[in-house]
Amino acid sequence: MLTSAQLRGVIPPLLTPILEDETLDEPAFRRLVEYMIDGGCHALFVQGSSGESIALAKAERAKTLRLAKEVSAGRVPILAGVIGQCYHDALANAEMAAECDADAAVAVTPYYFTYSQAELVEYFTRLADEIALPLIIYNIPQRTGNPLAVETILKLSEHPRILGVKDTSENFMAISRMISLTRGRNDFAVLPGTETLMAPAVLMGGAGAVLGVANLAPHFCVRLYDAARADDLDRVRVLQDQMEDLFRIFRHYSRGEVSIGAGLGGLKLAVSLLGLLDERQCFPGHRPGDAAEMKEMVDGWIAQGIIEPPK
Repeated sequence: MLTSAQLRGVIPPLLTPILEDETLDEPAFRRLVEYMIDGGCHALFVQGSSGESIALAKAERAKTLRLAKEVSAGRVPILAGVIGQCYHDALANAEMAAECDADAAVAVTPYYFTYSQAELVEYFTRLADEIALPLIIYNIPQRTGNPLAVETILKLSEHPRILGVKDTSENFMAISRMISLTRGRNDFAVLPGTETLMAPAVLMGGAGAVLGVANLAPHFCVRLYDAARADDLDRVRVLQDQMEDLFRIFRHYSRGEVSIGAGLGGLKLAVSLLGLLDERQCFPGHRPGDAAEMKEMVDGWIAQGIIEPPK
């Protein structure tokens, strides 16, 4: 069974390649998984936000988990998103993930209704107690409307079956505090979910990060992680500047539009230019901008060695 000590490094939240009918493009998914593993990624997060999990049919979600497990063949752990609007949804999704032989479940807070911190402690405690897989907490308040306080996460970190937290709140003060207060423990991993925060977090002792842009540039993300782990500050500064440029996929390409189509659409388009998948998203996703501009950006990153196209 996966342990917190194994929850380290660069973990891409895998994109889900889909066909016209919004079913899984299996050959493309196989290519993507191999590209991530070839790039040195340490685990794969399947059916998270970048995987469009809540927009996919249950059968397609299960298919991605089974296929990721098959293609990875034990080379890296498979973390399964079990996003659910309520406890019973999350529980059912976790049961499906266990049936697909995932190594851990990743759960967000319930959403729509507002919950107290005490209620959220109860929610995750009950989930960790009842599911077959070890649990990773996923704090993404901009999507759920229910932020997890640092004190809440620290309380949950005491649960023996809760391995860590993926924190995509973009609140580095909170992430820094969690790392400081759990430093020296090998039973709880703190993983930011924002690209530009990985290096600072790892330099402080964080376990790694869950990085959407690793779908496009896994080798580069691993190089930045390795430099931070080695405390090579000169190298980190150079690579961090390149990460800021790479992050333009989300900041610049969206044209200021806040939508799943804007952010995820730019990333899918960029990855499609590497020949790994089609840019199609689940309805009603769309992307602004044009492919010619994105190709110019991607070609520039390839020329700089930031992106290493698949062989």
